[in-house]
Amino acid sequence: MTVAVIGSGPSGVAVASALLEGGVEVEMLDFGHVIDPEAESLAQALREESAGPEDRRRLESVGARRDFKASLLHWLDVLRGKAPLLDVTEKLRLGSGFAFEDVGWGVPARAGGAPLARSLARGGLSNVWGAACYPLAKGEFTNWPLAEVDLSPHYTEATRILSLSQIEDGLSSVYPLYGKASGSLPLNEAARGLANHWASRGDRLAALGVHAGRARLAVRSEDNETGVGCRSCGLCLSGCPYDSIYRADWTLERLEEHASFRYQGGLWVQRFVEDSSGVRVEALAVEGRERVEKTYRAVFLAAGTLSSLRIAAQSLGYLDRPVRLFDNDLYLVPLWCRAETAVSSAPPRFSLNELALRIEVEGEPLHVQLYAMSSQVVERFRPLLSILPKAVQGWIDGQMGRLMLGFVFLPGRSSARIEARVVGDDPVAEVRLSQQRNAEGRKRVGELMRFLRRHREDLGLVPVWTPFRSTPAGHSGGHLAGGLPMTASPGVLETDSNGQLQGAEAVFAVDSAVLPDLPAQNSTYTIMANAHRIGVAYAAGRGLRPSDSPGSEPLPE
Repeated sequence: MTVAVIGSGPSGVAVASALLEGGVEVEMLDFGHVIDPEAESLAQALREESAGPEDRRRLESVGARRDFKASLLHWLDVLRGKAPLLDVTEKLRLGSGFAFEDVGWGVPARAGGAPLARSLARGGLSNVWGAACYPLAKGEFTNWPLAEVDLSPHYTEATRILSLSQIEDGLSSVYPLYGKASGSLPLNEAARGLANHWASRGDRLAALGVHAGRARLAVRSEDNETGVGCRSCGLCLSGCPYDSIYRADWTLERLEEHASFRYQGGLWVQRFVEDSSGVRVEALAVEGRERVEKTYRAVFLAAGTLSSLRIAAQSLGYLDRPVRLFDNDLYLVPLWCRAETAVSSAPPRFSLNELALRIEVEGEPLHVQLYAMSSQVVERFRPLLSILPKAVQGWIDGQMGRLMLGFVFLPGRSSARIEARVVGDDPVAEVRLSQQRNAEGRKRVGELMRFLRRHREDLGLVPVWTPFRSTPAGHSGGHLAGGLPMTASPGVLETDSNGQLQGAEAVFAVDSAVLPDLPAQNSTYTIMANAHRIGVAYAAGRGLRPSDSPGSEPLPE
């Protein structure tokens, strides 16, 4: 009998890959919004360099489209802690908001006005992510019912799936390198100078507890059999017109070539029911809203933190029970590059994260990602800069090539405290979240600022402004995790080390909902590795190893 994977994001395609390689037949159930034809046409025009000014305006984020007065009022609210600086749900891909379409009813959640990234698109949030990929550091397995050795081969597989661009450098001592090093992506002038500066002071930085190096990104650095490599067009934050930034749809298209795989879009999964015949999945067809029921040997929840929690709680009857969720508090810090470097007035050739720092502050590891001041970033700050004296504005414009934006991520335990409850029931249960700002997080960021100023010579960087909270509550809104955490002794709404949901015989959670802790760095890489591990364990536990299963076949390359 076939198994079902619910969701087509990074965890869904990772577990499906492992199951298929283990000889298991897989059907993927998905809501499945796809990008609109106008966005595809825009991508083609950008590739052909025939896009006009009106086309390029479509690349702007929702926030950047505010008029000047609205932008200035928004900034005043940001400075007063009344509005988010970065609303993850405003991010477009090639002018299209398809990644967040229909989430109001399809992923019902209430969080007191705080933005929550959730998606019903084919490929999920990988359509609009920043592509940062870092594994757990050796000391970050403490709260996991696993050890590094359990995940390491699956990190290697995730490296291959993601076309991960990574090199051996100062980050490698804290973020191990799994799989082979690959071609590096372009660096803008300031980032190149800073990387050289760090390389020349490696021992000094290590003595300070600083690990620094090139960003690790799921971006093709060169053309290969999977597609086109980075063309240095600088449009990364608007949606790559060459599709060089990893999307789960890359892997899904490959899975669809497998004889034992079937993708069924247009379904919204409500609940599952187990009986002697297997696991019955109850869903609604997106078109027409008629009920659909199908029975499977097993079900793998890969629908994202909020949806997987809702499905599990609604199916098992665990409503209105509090569970702990995690997110990363995120602060944005404008930084000036002091390292010796050429300064260019040309637009950045690459606008994703270029460099990364891991700095321990009072024993707490913080993760900092550095971005060039691309037009997408500058336009967000322009209303705020406009209130400065003209001379200061002119100096800033002249130094724009040396300015970088630091995204400072805190680990979940030092970030906003988030509690979730699944309430209501038929047909749609809602996830209600309450959050309380964590004063410890603000304190850590203040300590980081003092550290950066004190060691500016060695770091080659110095803050030029106070840090901005990304949202009023401090958290990013884009890295929600937990709710069905893995633990050695699972209880209600918890899972074991293989993702098996307590109270269910053949239902496994494989996405961010199972994380028992949240590191400061982006967890997508770890989530994919863990999902792949669970898929391999399921297949192996039923005698379905690729070497001896008559029904297995390799995935198409």
